[in-house]
Amino acid sequence: MKNKNSKTERDVFKDLKHLVNEYLSQSPIKAIGPSKMYLKSAFLISCWIISYILLLIVGPMSSIAGVVCLGVLLLLTCGLEFCIMHDASHKAYSSNRFVNKLALNMTLGVLGGCPLSWHQEHVVRHHSYTNILGSDPDVYASHVIRLHPHDKWYWWQKWQHYYAIPLYSLMWIHWVYNDLINATFNTYQLPKKKLLQFWGLIFLGLVPHVTLGLVLPYLVFNSMWVVGLSYMAFFMSVSFAMAITFVLAHVSDGQSFYLSHETKNKDWAVHQLETTMDFAVDNKFLTWLLGGLNFQVEHHIFPTICHLHYPKIQKIVKTYCKEQSIPYHEEKSVWSAFKSHLAHLEAMSVPVREESLKAAIANVYNTKEVGIA
Repeated sequence: MKNKNSKTERDVFKDLKHLVNEYLSQSPIKAIGPSKMYLKSAFLISCWIISYILLLIVGPMSSIAGVVCLGVLLLLTCGLEFCIMHDASHKAYSSNRFVNKLALNMTLGVLGGCPLSWHQEHVVRHHSYTNILGSDPDVYASHVIRLHPHDKWYWWQKWQHYYAIPLYSLMWIHWVYNDLINATFNTYQLPKKKLLQFWGLIFLGLVPHVTLGLVLPYLVFNSMWVVGLSYMAFFMSVSFAMAITFVLAHVSDGQSFYLSHETKNKDWAVHQLETTMDFAVDNKFLTWLLGGLNFQVEHHIFPTICHLHYPKIQKIVKTYCKEQSIPYHEEKSVWSAFKSHLAHLEAMSVPVREESLKAAIANVYNTKEVGIA
């Protein structure tokens, strides 16, 4: 890629890293493990515990109070996962390895997740191979949904723009199922000792999930119907929130999609800029709750920096991109990003390839042109 200053792609990440390091050297907030992050964590964790206890106390006495407590607990759970778990998985939560592991395991255990598979699927594969077919698990949906223009088309996908959104609420079931499949068939080709550790981590993650989500509520409410329906509604909502956050950032009508050989010599930052999008960055509550994951561009370029820095880093990245005539993807609201994702789903519901994807999306919602490698 050439721009008005004749800068090559290989310079982009180097330049951005220099600019961001310069900002961090002057910032009163540490790049990793700032005290503000620990205060935010203390608030989220204490409020989560209080809300959970209140649910068990007032829920059996008043269904309205129970629903309110469950709703608050839902928001706080999203906060735990997006803010603490996600930062910890990228070693951006603390400079202490043990603290990162503790934060990751405790918060991921609420979902019944396994830290080893999260590291492999999200930290390694998704971040290293963003929007690359066959390497990024986030653009492959087991033939149920077609997200990548080079992926094979199946006849049932002609309706995917109707059924995909509801299916996002079932992703947490897929995560647990996928862990068991990966461990059974040793997908990650782990040595025997590591494989046994993998199995141990899977079950260690399921213990707090089942205990907090089913066992304790049943002992208090004494009704499998109430507990079962509440459990399903709660974790389907968390699943939807997590899934939609990631697809809005990577699978819409603005991002590029690649095959593995097409990114061999591509600059790291340029690849992330082409395959990632920010959304609703002016919404301060959303930024707080999502742990800055609406600043997905900045997170993908600098994943090991605490999310509290993303708003400031975005200004640096956007200014640089404007000066160098480098495209920067951003939607101003969640709704506009959501419509963009729907447009992409409908465009992918027919067997079009990259050469006709721009026209297909334009015909769906009259949206802006899509970038395809």
